[in-house]
Amino acid sequence: NTVPRQSFYMLKRGIMSKSILIGIPTFNGSHRVHACVESIVKANDVPVGCKVNVVLLDDGSHEPKRSESFWVAAHYNLPIIPHKENMGISKSWNDLCQIGNSDYIVLLNDDILVSPGWLTAGLFFLENNANVGAVGWDCYYIIDEDIPVILEAEIPPQIWRDLHTKELL
Repeated sequence: NTVPRQSFYMLKRGIMSKSILIGIPTFNGSHRVHACVESIVKANDVPVGCKVNVVLLDDGSHEPKRSESFWVAAHYNLPIIPHKENMGISKSWNDLCQIGNSDYIVLLNDDILVSPGWLTAGLFFLENNANVGAVGWDCYYIIDEDIPVILEAEIPPQIWRDLHTKELL
């Protein structure tokens, strides 16, 4: 009964260079952003010949979450774009897509934990399918208690939870 959802996307801008921007917007989700970035660092998935940049966007979070988002950015030495007030996810995604001149843009929701090979697989699919302009991955619902288990495991475990009851399946 667990329903996969597409929560992050990679867009192809046209030129087949190897520059990738990973943009992560958040609104009051500093703890989720921290886990997301930690999973990116742990996966250490930089496709061969690519330069990968990660940028956070705080969409007008309230204190103390806003300060915590800035701490995460400083801790991982990442740039952060601040919105003065909540502008919504569409505005956040658009602002992330407008920065820099990367050839590939990955938009990750703040509640995503990536696994080994995720970025290489997405890039491979885009580069080998001329009629494809964007890819998305299946994601499954987890709860906060699952995050340390996933981040500390050598090989990320598969945790299946019912979307409504949150019980392990």
